Amino acid sequence: FLLLTETLITQKCFGNDCPICFQLFCDPVVLPCGHNYCRTCIWTTASPASKSGQTPPCCPECRGKFQDVESLQKNFKLCNIVEGFRASASHLERFLLIDEKMREVITSNSSSQIPPKNPFNGKHLQASLKTQDFRLEMTHLLDSLHILLNPMELTFNLCTAHPSLLVSNDLHTVKYTPTKQLYPEHPERFTSAPQILCTKGFSGGEHIWVVEVGANAMWSLGICYKSIPRCGDHSRLGHNSVSWRLQWKNSKLTVCQSSCNVALVEVKNHPQRVEIALDYEGGVLTFHSTKGHREHLYTFRTVFREPVYPAFSIHSNTPDSWISLQSEL
Repeated sequence: FLLLTETLITQKCFGNDCPICFQLFCDPVVLPCGHNYCRTCIWTTASPASKSGQTPPCCPECRGKFQDVESLQKNFKLCNIVEGFRASASHLERFLLIDEKMREVITSNSSSQIPPKNPFNGKHLQASLKTQDFRLEMTHLLDSLHILLNPMELTFNLCTAHPSLLVSNDLHTVKYTPTKQLYPEHPERFTSAPQILCTKGFSGGEHIWVVEVGANAMWSLGICYKSIPRCGDHSRLGHNSVSWRLQWKNSKLTVCQSSCNVALVEVKNHPQRVEIALDYEGGVLTFHSTKGHREHLYTFRTVFREPVYPAFSIHSNTPDSWISLQSEL
């Protein structure tokens, strides 16, 4: 699905792929004539004489000559577009998976017919039950699709912010600050761990929200009950029975709940954009890294007994120690 999606997007928006490899551009460079190629592709097609500098290389399409391959400028605009398409492809892949599932449900129930009014006919009753199951499953699938296409619009709760955390005016970004903020006292404010919660909590349903983090930031993401302690060692996310968290710290990814800290296997990429999906009734909390290629990080399975609130913590004090709530998947 992912490869197919990337190809369709590129053909639709670019008109064509790299003219040499016919794939999505990788490290695209622009020639003086204006044509674009993957850097590796244009180097591969250059003649030995061109590579050694004996003769100037030329464009494979218009044969226009240029100085040398090493001096070609990276097409940053095209590169950014490609990266955006790669990120979008993972979300379109999920859409296609849901679409496929819906088609399977429709196909498997296509023979079901609305029964006549006779309620005592066993075959008709069975068909009626299948029709009801079909409608329920379709409703669930449509709800899931709505959630995927409409992530939660969340804001940080300033009343919970630790004094070492500075919150933006739009309440969408929080960053670590060495200067203690003069926040007014509040019973919900964290005073030990540099943590903050969102204003909105969930007591049912399925929800998705996305955050971006600073490149070198150390952080924790998760959820907690409103009853989480606000001071002391047990107020830290994951170090109590009322919170679940994923943490990136000292180049290690760990999860923690009820003070049980577990190191995860090495991830392919440092997570910088994380999608958190909550299924309250199902007792499922899932984390995915969605920067570039989509990667599953971890899934908690439990039983939620109180409303849960998105929770965050920053453990580093570098200039890029920040967490930002995103409005788009």
